[in-house]
Formats: sequence, structure tokens, C-alpha cells
Amino acid sequence: MAPLLDKLPTILVLCALLGIFVSLRKHAMSHSVGLWIVGWAFILVHFVAQPFENGPEWRQDLFGAIDVCGLLLSAVVFTASMIPALVEDRRRLRLYYALVGAPAFAIVLAASFSADRPWLYVVCLGVSFFGGATLVVRAKPKLARSGWTGLATLLAVGSWAIAECFRHAYDHAVLVLLATGFALPAIGFARMYRRWSPGVVTTTAGFLFWGSVFPAGALADRFFPSANLNPELWNVPKFFVAFGMILTMLEDKSLSLESARRREHEANQQMQRFAHITSQLLLGADPRQVCGEIADAITGYSNFQRVSILFDDDDGRLLLGGHSGLSEAARLELEQKVQRWSNSDIAALCSAGRPVGPNSFLLKYEQLAKYSPVRSVLEYAPNPHWESGDEIFVPLRPPSGRYLGAITVDDPRDVQRVTPEELSKIELLAVDLAVSLENRTLQRQLIRSEKLAALGKLVSGAAHELNNPLTSIAGYAELLRDEVPAAASREKLDKITLATRRMHGIIDKLLRFGRRTTLDQAPMDMSVIARDALAVCEYRLRTSNIELEMAMQPALPPVLGDEAQMRQIFVNLVSNAIEAMHDVPEKRLRVEVGVRGEKLCIRFQDSGPGFSDLNRAFDPFFTTKPVGKGTGLGLSICYGLVKEHGGEIYAENLTPCGAAVVIELPLLHAAKAAAAHA
Repeated sequence: MAPLLDKLPTILVLCALLGIFVSLRKHAMSHSVGLWIVGWAFILVHFVAQPFENGPEWRQDLFGAIDVCGLLLSAVVFTASMIPALVEDRRRLRLYYALVGAPAFAIVLAASFSADRPWLYVVCLGVSFFGGATLVVRAKPKLARSGWTGLATLLAVGSWAIAECFRHAYDHAVLVLLATGFALPAIGFARMYRRWSPGVVTTTAGFLFWGSVFPAGALADRFFPSANLNPELWNVPKFFVAFGMILTMLEDKSLSLESARRREHEANQQMQRFAHITSQLLLGADPRQVCGEIADAITGYSNFQRVSILFDDDDGRLLLGGHSGLSEAARLELEQKVQRWSNSDIAALCSAGRPVGPNSFLLKYEQLAKYSPVRSVLEYAPNPHWESGDEIFVPLRPPSGRYLGAITVDDPRDVQRVTPEELSKIELLAVDLAVSLENRTLQRQLIRSEKLAALGKLVSGAAHELNNPLTSIAGYAELLRDEVPAAASREKLDKITLATRRMHGIIDKLLRFGRRTTLDQAPMDMSVIARDALAVCEYRLRTSNIELEMAMQPALPPVLGDEAQMRQIFVNLVSNAIEAMHDVPEKRLRVEVGVRGEKLCIRFQDSGPGFSDLNRAFDPFFTTKPVGKGTGLGLSICYGLVKEHGGEIYAENLTPCGAAVVIELPLLHAAKAAAAHA
């Protein structure tokens, strides 16, 4: 009873410490705490068994075996808890217990019951040391030089223990197992917590002293057999380790709270900065002038160190609107390369990338390679979150669904923070920027529409005023022709008559541009109209050596409008494309007809030189043709007719050459719904 009472305070303290470990587990940041609890439970078994070792020989052998087995198994569990590859992989952990724990347990049992079987100890030691070393190398093949040195030292110690077993010194084998079993966790703990905090220092030193207790005790028994040392002295390192582990968990919690407060502060600053930018955009600031500030805000208040913002200009080409974290050489290289990219390239990349958030896509370097991206100089260690050369694209897509550019980010500070939460604020900022860009485009279109409407009123009035004098000139010319007998004078009068007729034709076109006509509206099959119009232009296309490519979506839904006017639009646009490609060596015309959302989209794309001024493309009398080759009213008339049909028409230049005119008409059911609400 007395030995139990002597050990009772230690047992009670261990029970209290075990309870603290259990209560702290749910707040712990490390996954190793569960194994620590198991290890301290084995230590408790070790202490509980000690008071019962006094008595008959069988009881000494039994409880002595329990005592040493509890101590050794705790060392096995503590060592496993310091190796992340084992903690995170249950299969490897079970294999570790089978290769290291089971043979060590067999050695202790055999030694406790004085089994004299050298081959048993040799086999178990070989499996434990060499099997454990093999498992470590398999789990982490890229060991540092210090790791290989430590592994070689461990195998040398194991080989010495095997040699001692051939000399029947089995106690030396148990001594080596216990000493290495508690020295290894010291190294693992220091590598797992790379900081000089009180908890880490106390735990690491405690494990080192704990491992040195066994050889120190053996040396004391051999050289100082009469020394009367207090047995509890050898238990001091255990409590150092226990209190150090608890202190380490509390430090982890404190660091976690501090990190959370810091991230919250950074998030608040990020939100304030982003909100300031959004308010600027809402107040009408030019989004292209704000791109630099957006890029600085992303690098300053997010996880990414390199940002570039791409958007298209009025000619349909991509530009570098803003950047941050780029070197001067990288900026110049990107500005040159981005001119060869287009919004269709951004759409293709986003569709091929792996979604990270709702509107962000992770792209591997292999997917970007054909675009010759400006690669970062940073190199990342192998990890499942990010590889060197990766980039994230956040497309600039307003609610209409069009691609207007993209925000690209890379060089994360923390690869584990490449998450939807981290990108969500950048995605919101991208939406605000895209909406502002689209609003600026719509504003320019509105100004253009108002200008064309004013021009329409002006030319209508001027045409009416010119019609009467021209009619008089034509009439008097006809009268004079009958009165003048000379042939030469008649020819001059005929030229006057032809000129007045030509002027009448121009005035008629001006009236058609400026006057709102009554449409003969009916459901139209655009595929039939397109084929009919192209058939009319077939001869000119063939004689001009123009390669025609037709891309028409099958089963097109009907639209509401006037077939005759729609055929005129087709013929005008095809004729413009033919004339634009007159001096171009490679002549290609592509006509696409398909559905995009609630609209029918018709796209005429040619390989000509493009528009010299997109903002004036639909202005009356604006033409790039030589003098006498055109009046500059074709696109203006098309603009007016498309507007009469409730549609939109816009032009864009293509990279590196070419132009496109796009018509968007509301589908039949959408047009009827709009008319019902009007």
C-alpha cells in the first residue's frame, strides 16, 4: 500500500495533465494533440504499474513488463506525432505502428520475462530500426543533409544494439529503444515548431533530458552503485515535456488569435480601399484611369504580389490598363504581347481553366504557353495548391455576359490562401469595373445615337429644302433640251439632268436615314434572308476572289421586322466589305448568324484594313473610299434601319487586321414582350 501512496501524487498530477490535454484538444491548432493524449495515457499506465511491482516474482515480471511497455509505447506514439506525413496519413501511421511499435513491444516483453532468444531480438530490432528508416524515406524522399545524417546515426545505434543482442545483453537493446524513442521527439518537435518560444524550448529540452535519463541511469548504476539518488529525479523531464506541450498549445492559440485579428484588420483595410474604388466608379470616374489604383489595392491588400488588368480599347484590341508588382522589363514585354491577344482568347482561357471561385479560374503554365505569357521569376516548392507559372484569371464580365478584359493575379504570398474566400473581393471588384466599362461604352453609343438623331433631323430638313430647287433645275434642263438644237448643248443639258437625278438619289438616301418609316413587320427567318442576300452578292464575291465563310446556327428562332429592309442591310454590309478588301492580298469574308441570350447576333467579319475611326463609322458622309467611289451613307442607313427594328449595331477593328460589324436583334418573343410592356 505504501508504494501506491508514494506514487499517488504523481498519478494524480498526470490525471490532471491528461484532463487538460483532453480539454485543450478542441481548441488546438495541431492535429498531433490526439496522439499526445494517447502517449500520456501510456505514461499514466507506466506510473500506475510501478507500485504493484513489489511482491512475488510473477507479479514483478508482469507489472514490470506493463511498466516498461507503457513507457516504450508512449515513446513510439510521441515520435509518430512529430512526423506530419504520419499524422496526416492514417495508412502510413498504421504501417509505422506495425513496423516500429509492434517489434519494440515484443522486445520489451521478451526482456521483461527474461527470454533468451537472440534471433528474436535481432529480428525485432532490425525491423524496428531499418523498417522505420525505410518508411521515413518513402514518406519524405527529399531529405536534407541533416536528415540523412540523423538517419545514418540512428541506424548505427540500431546496429550496435543488434550486436549487443548477439552477446545476450538484451537490456542494452531496451535501453537503446527508450533513449532513441524519447530523443527523436525532441528533434521532431523542434522541426515542427520552428520558433524560440518558451513552450517549444521547454518541450524540446524536456524530451532531450528524458531520452538521456536512460543512459545516465545505466552509467550511474555502473559507476556509482552506492549513490542514493531519489527515483523521482528521473521523472522531472516528463513533467517538463507535459507543461511545455500545454504551453505550446496555448501559444498556438494566442498566435492564431493574433493572426485572426491581423487578417481581420487587413480585410477591413481591403474592404475600405475596394469600397473607395467602387464609389469612384459609381460616381462616374473613367474606369481606365482607375485601373492602376485597382492593381495597387490588390497587391497591397490581398494575397497576390503581381497583378495586371487588361481591357479592350475602342478598336477591339486589348491594352494593359493597370499593373502592380511587375518589373519594368516585364511591363514592357506584357504591353507588346497583349496587343496580339483578344477577348475571345480570354474567354477560351477561362473556359479551359479550373474554377477557384464563381468568376475566377486557375490556369497552368501549359495552358498559357501558346500565348507566350510573361512568366514570374518566383519558384514555389511542390505543393497541392500552386505551381510555378500558374496564373489566375478574373474576367471582366458585366451582366450582359460579354468579355471586356480580365484581371490576372499570381505570385501568392501564401499558397494555402489561394481560396474562393481570398478571391471573392477581387471578383466583386472585377464586376464593378466591368459594369463601369460597359456603362462607358453604352454612354458613347448613346451620345452617338443622339448625334445621329440630330444629324437625321438636320439632313431631313436640308433634303426637303434642296428637293424643290433640284426639281426646278431638272425641269428647266428638260425644257431647254427641247428648245436647243445644237447637239453639243444637248449633251451638256443631259449631264445636268443626270447630275440632278444623282443628287435626288442622295437626297432620297438622306431622307431614309433621317425619317422614321413605317415597317412592314412580320416574323422573319434570318437564315433565308441571309442566303438570299448573299446570293445577290455572289457574282461580286466571286469576281473579287473573296473567300466566303458562312457559319449559321441551325434552327434559328424568328425575329420581327421588314424582310426587304433587312435584305438591304445585308447587301449594304457585304458590299462595304467587298470594297474594303479591294487592295488586300488575302480576301476573306465570314458571316456568322446565331443566338446570344435573348438576341439574334449577325456578325460580318472581313480581312480588310479596318475602320480608320470607329467613333465616326456610322456618321453620314464619313467614308474611307476614294473621291467619287461612295457617299458614306451605307452604314448610316444600316444604323437607322437596325434602330427601327429595335436592335443594336456596332463596329470593331480586329487584331492584327480586319474589321467586324455586329447586329443584335431581339428575338420574336422578346420583341413582343417589350412591346407589351411599352
